Amino acid sequence: MFIIKDRDLPLSTQFLYSVESIQTSTLATTNSALILSAMSPSSTNDNGVARQLPAPSNVTVAEALEYARDSEEGARDPTVRNVLETAVQGIWAMIQAEPSTYVLSREEFAVFNYFQDQYQDQLAVAAKKRYWDQARQN
Repeated sequence: MFIIKDRDLPLSTQFLYSVESIQTSTLATTNSALILSAMSPSSTNDNGVARQLPAPSNVTVAEALEYARDSEEGARDPTVRNVLETAVQGIWAMIQAEPSTYVLSREEFAVFNYFQDQYQDQLAVAAKKRYWDQARQN
């Protein structure tokens, strides 16, 4: 069986969610605004090359996911965690709203898969199966 890890999945540069859209979304689970910590202005990739990170208020879900995958520091960063947890809660709400028909986008699947240990019930398994069934057809 061929296994794909979430870090191997490509992400498009235009992700469905930004911090601002998550904050104002009706799918957001809290009414209060996300409290974003200061994220370091730069980080290095595996080759030691510095890269600029956006200001905390402009961090997209795709950027947060990449940062979390790239380093343990990124995975523990409160800004990154808030962005990703809010995104996965929104994705989970959409799955629950359409439990037998909702098909995750590639980007949604990447976030959902990042939290795979938290979502292992029948509904989550069925959502992942629909994603892979649809991906095989394309």
